[in-house]
Amino acid sequence: MNKNTANEIKVGIVALTALLLLVGIIAYMKGISMSDKDVSVLFVFDNSLGLTAGSPVVVNGVKRGEVTDIWNADGQVYVRTTLGSVSDIKADATAAITILELTGGKKVELIPGNSDVAYNPSNTIRGLHSSDLQTLVHTIGDLESNLISIVQRLDTVLTVATSALADTNLFKDIRSIVSNTTEATSDLKDILHSNKDGINATLRDMEVIMKDLRVAISDNKPEVEHILHNVDSLTERLKYVLARTDTTFTSANSILKNIDSVVKDVQGNNGGTISKLLYDKEFSKKLDSLMMTIDELAKQINDKGIKARLRL
Repeated sequence: MNKNTANEIKVGIVALTALLLLVGIIAYMKGISMSDKDVSVLFVFDNSLGLTAGSPVVVNGVKRGEVTDIWNADGQVYVRTTLGSVSDIKADATAAITILELTGGKKVELIPGNSDVAYNPSNTIRGLHSSDLQTLVHTIGDLESNLISIVQRLDTVLTVATSALADTNLFKDIRSIVSNTTEATSDLKDILHSNKDGINATLRDMEVIMKDLRVAISDNKPEVEHILHNVDSLTERLKYVLARTDTTFTSANSILKNIDSVVKDVQGNNGGTISKLLYDKEFSKKLDSLMMTIDELAKQINDKGIKARLRL
């Protein structure tokens, strides 16, 4: 082998190595795996938020794969991806669609999870709702009317505050209130300071009185309980007497009603003996005459006896 051939072989090896290195770098940058161990992982989201096929899938900020297919089904969005490895993904893994760059683009942010159970590639990973710049802009648009109303109210408040600040009388009143409050506080402080000894003595006397009262109650507890028991007994007796009194009044009222009814019957019965005795003057005179005759006859019988003539 001559020298020129050896140089050509060296140049070819260097060029092939550089080509392989370039392909490897491009594959790494594009997320293309050079092995057959790529894992298909299915995600489900409520909204795709503009995600497209070819969008990257990242784990902790590092690209792990890419989106291969997106479709709608049952009111949800299914996203098929290809990942280079799922060895660190757990059973409680979740995902979110986030913005890729400020200029645009979306990515799937895969959150590995903390479970002790490894992820099964046959299971679907549930995606979480996440807000991005577009969602924020849309939300601000919905809040535009409310923001306008708030700004108008703030303007009204500022106008009222400006008017109040421009009112010199208001400041005078405020200063007067503050001054009066200060004077009242000072007077109260002086009163408390000048009567400090008296207040302390009063508090001590009250403490002594409370102690004496507690001792008196403790020493006379049986008597107090006896008095309370007697009061309770007297109360029960009074209740009984009041009940009997009420019954007596009821009975008396009933008797008076019956008497009133009898009197009305007597007054209304013009032909009755009682009515004639009470209200018929002629009948009373005749009755008096009869009684006088009977009385006279009784006197004669008593004085002269009775002469009887009997015939057989």
